[in-house]
Amino acid sequence: MRIFLMYFSFLLLLLSCKNEPILSLEDSEINIKSIKADFEKKTGYQQTDSFFVNASFRSVINWNTFYESGKDTLYVKVRVLDRLEVLVADSTRILLNNNVWIRGTRNGEAWKYSVLTFIPSSKATNYSGAIISKSVQSGAQNISFYESNVKVSTEMVKKAGKAPAMPTNCVYGYINGYLNEISCSGGGSSGDENNPTYPGDPRDYQNFPPSGGGGGTGGDGTVPTYNEVPDNPEKEAENFNDAIDDANLPDCMKQVLAALKNLNGNTVADIIKKFAGEVPGYNLKFVTENFSDPMQVAGTNRNNYNGEMIIGFNINPTVIGNATDLALGTTMLHESIHAYLVAFYYNDPAAAKLSYPELFVKYSKQKAFSNGIQHVTFAKNFITDIAASIKNYGELKGYKLDKQVYDDIAWKGLVETEAFKSLSDAHKARIIDRIMAEQYDSRKEKNVTQKGTRLGC
Repeated sequence: MRIFLMYFSFLLLLLSCKNEPILSLEDSEINIKSIKADFEKKTGYQQTDSFFVNASFRSVINWNTFYESGKDTLYVKVRVLDRLEVLVADSTRILLNNNVWIRGTRNGEAWKYSVLTFIPSSKATNYSGAIISKSVQSGAQNISFYESNVKVSTEMVKKAGKAPAMPTNCVYGYINGYLNEISCSGGGSSGDENNPTYPGDPRDYQNFPPSGGGGGTGGDGTVPTYNEVPDNPEKEAENFNDAIDDANLPDCMKQVLAALKNLNGNTVADIIKKFAGEVPGYNLKFVTENFSDPMQVAGTNRNNYNGEMIIGFNINPTVIGNATDLALGTTMLHESIHAYLVAFYYNDPAAAKLSYPELFVKYSKQKAFSNGIQHVTFAKNFITDIAASIKNYGELKGYKLDKQVYDDIAWKGLVETEAFKSLSDAHKARIIDRIMAEQYDSRKEKNVTQKGTRLGC
């Protein structure tokens, strides 16, 4: 939903944190397995309920990543599956994906649990900012603001330049690029004496590294605690490309992916960013599969546990045996967009049943409406981007091909869209011939030969 930009003049500042290692289950003084069981019993939490921690964004509790503070307090990592950001006063976007934790405290033998969301804004020494806390058992929420370790009132926040139309008791952020509510004070059973709302305290932030990624340290030996969205878009794309998991691909496919990841401005991440306006916060994983449909080239699924998007390529010899690198490269780019769409419409049951072309049309109509252009134009612009990437790939491989070859194969996977159907019959026939030639080498009778190199898988 569209809301005036948020007011974070006073946002959480990360102090220098102790470099405490993450404990293993065996080393822990607290029995994390029993706490996990207690948590699930008291709250009814199931790992499949991705909106349990926060109704606005998807997450899963990572019980293997936790920090202890004495024998009666621990912090368990919440893995945020969507891209979660806020804007601070200087218009810097701060990535919060590593800053959501479950806080467990014990009084006697009984444990109580709160969700803590820390919102960093600078690297200053003293603690300034916001802590969002929510009682897991009662559902009551609280937002506390601090300046230099001292709690400040919402009136002080209000005087700092907040937009008048925005309520002072809510925090808003970008979820997968769309401005939305993250949390508001109140809600739940705030009067439940057995499950009071924990207000959050700077000492929580000092007890463990809130943004520690598995207990690792920075290059200077300090705990990485300030997760800024990179100012350099190229670095952001580079990080996404580097994180793509291709361990399960044969070498013949890895080589194509490696080339796509090294293109100049036309990488996998660049294509997603051109299409969606952002580089998503999840990871891509490429694998090979045997599909029930022997002619299916590829498919995309989501790992519901960690949000990873898995793109499978059919290893059936009928499909892969004659395919060229141009065919595979195009499929890799298209399926990366398919993965984005699957994630984007994850909570839309009707959309979940749609094919890639249908999802593409649904999304392009929505984007075109918001941008004031025809969705067919939006789709054709995307095809142009794909063609540019494949042409970039071909030039990297030393191919001397007519631009038309790249323009035609870029339609691979989207011949069922309205944009394709709007083309002339002659154009459609030529495009289909090129796609079928590169994928199956099945247009020899029409003297349409392969231009790419056989994968040899």
